Amino acid sequence: MHTAERTAADWFTEAQRSYAEKHQGCPWCNGQHRVHRVVQGAKIKFVCQRCDFQVYFDAQTKRYQFIRGEPLSEVSETMLGYPIYQDAPSN
Repeated sequence: MHTAERTAADWFTEAQRSYAEKHQGCPWCNGQHRVHRVVQGAKIKFVCQRCDFQVYFDAQTKRYQFIRGEPLSEVSETMLGYPIYQDAPSN
């Protein structure tokens, strides 16, 4: 899925680009509207709500770190197992 040659700095650059160009997009799972950009002091991080991809840059230490995203599966959108657009069966 993703190449091992990418560094944490590469992933951070890609996360910035995806966030801006893909409307809060995730560079790992390629989804839109699912990434939060968080600034905590000198740290900037991008976190995907769907696949749990995370990448950090600490401007104080000039260090980058990233956590790989999880593989996505086709799971139900509700805890009852029904897609959101489908009516629940009547009893």
